[in-house]
Amino acid sequence: MQHEDEILFSGSAEGVFAEERCYQRDFSMVTQHFHESVELYFLLEGERFYFVEQNTYHIKQGMAVLVNRDQIHKTSAAPGVKEHKRFLLQIDLQKLFPYLKAAGFAQPYLVTDRYWGVAEFCQQDWQRVQQILAAMQNEMNTCDQYANICTALHTVELLLLFVRNRSKNEENEWRQTKHLVRDALYIKVHEIALYIQNNSECTLSLEQIAKRFYLSRSYLTRIFKQVTGFTVGQYQTFWRIKKARMLLSGTQMSVTEISEQLGFGNVTYFERVFRSNVGISPMRYRNSDLKM
Repeated sequence: MQHEDEILFSGSAEGVFAEERCYQRDFSMVTQHFHESVELYFLLEGERFYFVEQNTYHIKQGMAVLVNRDQIHKTSAAPGVKEHKRFLLQIDLQKLFPYLKAAGFAQPYLVTDRYWGVAEFCQQDWQRVQQILAAMQNEMNTCDQYANICTALHTVELLLLFVRNRSKNEENEWRQTKHLVRDALYIKVHEIALYIQNNSECTLSLEQIAKRFYLSRSYLTRIFKQVTGFTVGQYQTFWRIKKARMLLSGTQMSVTEISEQLGFGNVTYFERVFRSNVGISPMRYRNSDLKM
């Protein structure tokens, strides 16, 4: 008999962490979630709501979600469905780059920059996915001299299967909209999230956002946290820091200029917020290998 929350498998190899977990309860991630690694999420049984960036998708068995580094994401229960089983991979694409390069990707993150989102698999490829996941577990349990290479090859094959089916989905013109949750609450949060993203250079108060969308402050706060896992303020800060990282990586603007452009008020405050979110100072980030 399975417990309410049971880890069926957990293992790792160089550049890859894997976990299969079964839930017998109404589970939702309760906090905001983003990280440097890439996430590949396969739903093996059940249904879920999956929030990425500003969209909430209704995913079902036979589907997967690819989340790029530093993308906000959160899973929650689909209405009326408590049980689900998923297989999760956390992937360091830098470690797998030699294999990705052989598959035709000139840079490590081209696969996720282009193809992040939701894919619905054809039956044949879904059967292959399940075979690969089983083989990957065997390799992680073997731990001999070939296990890391075999696991890396399995991971790249999973990514390629995702890309193939994601591309087929686009050819069929549903372009990530077919599985969007159409409930009014989720549509409203989608609009608010986009508004915050598009105004990341402004300091928006709760009052301003609430007034813009004809909501009370309390209702805005509650629904935004419920869907995204973030408070409105946390979400604003995330996007301002994300924009700062892009400017540090892609321009010659000084730290002071970036601070002013993003409305932080003074460079000292900007540096403190940046360090608390990224872990290093803006200048160290500009000179590091973490650049976007």
